[in-house]
Amino acid sequence: MLQKTRGVSVFPVGLVTQLGVSSPVVQNGHVVGFFDGWNGGRMFAMDMAGFAVSVELLQKKSKAMMPLKAGYEEDGFLQSLDVTPEDLEPLANNCTQILVWHTQTQRVAPIEAQADDGMADTNIVHLLRHMAENKVL
Repeated sequence: MLQKTRGVSVFPVGLVTQLGVSSPVVQNGHVVGFFDGWNGGRMFAMDMAGFAVSVELLQKKSKAMMPLKAGYEEDGFLQSLDVTPEDLEPLANNCTQILVWHTQTQRVAPIEAQADDGMADTNIVHLLRHMAENKVL
């Protein structure tokens, strides 16, 4: 699936943040926002494991860099590639499947995830329902 990446592809990451998932919000095949436990004013509020960058894009953007500011590495790196949320390529069946999972051996608070009212026709409703049915939440 990652072979399809032309620029920057994105996908959900499970078992991360108090929401239980970090995911782009996809509507009609386009990224329209981000569902993450912490926004922090980031343009790309997503987990490091939730995106892939093509080698071709990295070669074109020789000034790409990752800031050494905790919590802002993903956002800073993606911004340094001069991409916008509209440029992102949703994978994992329009971000309805979790194919990447965080695994940490630490105690975490119970997951409290629910979709906002404005997310009724996005991938987030499907993701949360699937996680609840499989007792991930």
